[in-house]
Amino acid sequence: MADDLNRQVNETIGWFSKIYLGGIPSIITDDSAFLSFVCVVTGTEALSGYRYGDEALNNRFPRFIRTYFPKVYHCYADDLYEFRKKIVHAMSTGRFALTHHHSEVHLGTLGEATIILNAEDFYGAFLISAQEYFSELRHSHELKVAPTKRLANYGKKSITIMPVTILDHGREVPSGESRT
Repeated sequence: MADDLNRQVNETIGWFSKIYLGGIPSIITDDSAFLSFVCVVTGTEALSGYRYGDEALNNRFPRFIRTYFPKVYHCYADDLYEFRKKIVHAMSTGRFALTHHHSEVHLGTLGEATIILNAEDFYGAFLISAQEYFSELRHSHELKVAPTKRLANYGKKSITIMPVTILDHGREVPSGESRT
């Protein structure tokens, strides 16, 4: 039982790290930086669900930020939850102005109410939070139960990713190979 629990947790950490932690930096470009913010907030949502289980999202998301993100983000935890709702569901940034490649303005303000988020810095805070949570998770049997329970409720197992074969007019084309 403990070995299976450890295997599930390690698989989940591995796939999360590959997809989110490894994938986000490559989309911080002029054309797709906006999507990096979407990925950071959805990744934070997933981690908060793993950590705090069935607690309501409006409680667990800010709680995760206050617990695992660097301290400078703690006062923005509720605002970042609102940001998450707006960016995911309405493609709006709410009270945040988004930028990338401008660390010098990160968490600065425009006017009285607009807070600037720089993509690389926000991702960096997310990376720190994930690594801190994963470190706790690896060393606590109690913490390992919540994510495995959550995964069991949402699909019965960890993330499954495998190669896909595309059929092109009856000829199999392995993923990654050109169709031309």
